[in-house]
Formats: sequence, C-alpha cells, structure tokens
Amino acid sequence: MEPSGIAKLGINWQSMLLYFVNFGVLFFVLKHFLGKKVLVLLDERRNRIAESIEAAERLKKDVADERAHLAEEMHELRTQFAYETLQMRKSLDEERAKTLAQVEEYRAQALAQVEAEAKSMRAKMFSDIQEDIRGVVGEMILRILGERVSSEDINRAAHNIQKSV
Repeated sequence: MEPSGIAKLGINWQSMLLYFVNFGVLFFVLKHFLGKKVLVLLDERRNRIAESIEAAERLKKDVADERAHLAEEMHELRTQFAYETLQMRKSLDEERAKTLAQVEEYRAQALAQVEAEAKSMRAKMFSDIQEDIRGVVGEMILRILGERVSSEDINRAAHNIQKSV
C-alpha cells in the first residue's frame, strides 16, 4: 500500500504524537523546576538594565549641567579677562601719557639749558671777539698815529666800531 498524505512526506503521525507528548512533559518539568528561577533572573536582568538606563540618564543630565556650568564660568572668565584687559590698557595709556609728559618736560629743560649755554657761549665769543678787535684796532691806530693817542681813546673808538658792527 502506498502511503498517502503526510506519510508521503515521511512523517508518521504516531511519532508526531510521541514528540508532542515528550515536548509537553519536558515543558512542564522545566516550567515547574526552572520556571521561577528563570523568571527571577529575567526580572533581575530587566531591573539592572532599567537601573543602568536611569544611571545613564542621570549621568547625561549631570554632564549637561556641568557643561552649562562650565560654559557660564567660561563666559564669566572671558568677561573678567576683557574687563582686566581694558583696565590694563587704560593704566598703560595713563603711564604712557605720564612718561611722555616727563620726557617732554625733560626735553624742554634740556633745550632751555642748551639755549642758555649757547647764549652764554655766544656772549663769551662776542666778548672775546670784541677784545681781539680792540687789540687789533689799538695796534693799528698805534702804528698809524705813532703812539700819540691814549689807550682810552683807542678803547672808545673800538667800542664805537663794535656798535656799528
């Protein structure tokens, strides 16, 4: 007799029934002895995962808070740096102005001193030149007149010549 239906596929219904019974018995035994332990392990794992997710969320929030705090602190530091830089520039500008004023004052004093020295040297040179002219004029007059004129007259003449120069 030729097999029909499922039997053509090589499946025996009695074996199938035996497989289902074995599976049922195995399922019942495993569920009865290991079911509670497996469920407890699964619950513990689920709880650990939930706690890890919560911890990660807390850390994420803490990091965001710390980042905001650091950004605020950085802003404050930049503001403080800008203020201190501005104050330093003002201070440097004031010091520069003071130093320039001191240099200008020193320059003016040095220039006045140099002008006074130049005036003094000019006056001395002029006096020396006058003396030299008087001497030369005196000698010339003495040679011309043959020593007939007094030295006072010679000085007067030299003085008159000097005024005209």
